Amino acid sequence: MVNEKKKILDNKIELTATCVRIPVMVSHSESLNIKF
Repeated sequence: MVNEKKKILDNKIELTATCVRIPVMVSHSESLNIKF
């Protein structure tokens, strides 16, 4: 995600991505933090 944003967004935008997977039947989460 961090590398792909360089193709579509301004390089001045800082982006970090976190993907969390936990061992349960139905669950996942994603965190996106964008600074302008």
